[in-house]
Amino acid sequence: MIASQEWDVKNETVLELGAGAGLPSIVAGLCGAKEVVISDYPALELLSNISANVKRNITPQIIYNSKISVRGHKWGELDPAKNNTPVSTADLLTMTHPPHSFTRIIVADCMWMAWQHANLCSSIAHFLDPEHGEMLAIAGFHTGRAKVVNFFEECERAGLVLLEESIVERDVDGGQREWCEDRGIEDVVERKRWLIIGKFKIGRGLKSAKKSENNK
Repeated sequence: MIASQEWDVKNETVLELGAGAGLPSIVAGLCGAKEVVISDYPALELLSNISANVKRNITPQIIYNSKISVRGHKWGELDPAKNNTPVSTADLLTMTHPPHSFTRIIVADCMWMAWQHANLCSSIAHFLDPEHGEMLAIAGFHTGRAKVVNFFEECERAGLVLLEESIVERDVDGGQREWCEDRGIEDVVERKRWLIIGKFKIGRGLKSAKKSENNK
């Protein structure tokens, strides 16, 4: 979606939360983002691995031009003074970037940890630009639909609302269908072929992420 400009990041300030290997952020840097911050849990091993991935896949000039950096961030912990992790406070996302610093936030395959949904949404709302910001949420159904539904409900509680006509299910071949909360008993292998894709912003009254069971 980023490489094809379906979700344009050129000249945008981009944050990835729960980045893992950081692939979406690396693509964002290659596609001309003004700034890219790749964040994950503040553990030295995780952040070092992301930094190594960046250096292997992006030239020093692009790293400089797109201001690509790696920061530690524990979802929901927005006060750097309370840092109790091995990572230096100076390297925490909350120390380097004030609220609402980003016009694009990427949340990719982070929905499986249902117990962290409220904290994740708190961080999204904290860092997303309320005027021009968009959050891209992508996840597979390998852990079922209920966790995706719960994440969308937490988004609404945090004041994050769906952009019009921006939520779809997409399969590995590029086919699309409407998002549905409950498709009854699904074949597990077939279910894993599909992703949920949604775009959100800060605001109220645009559109709910809910889809009725009639859309099966």
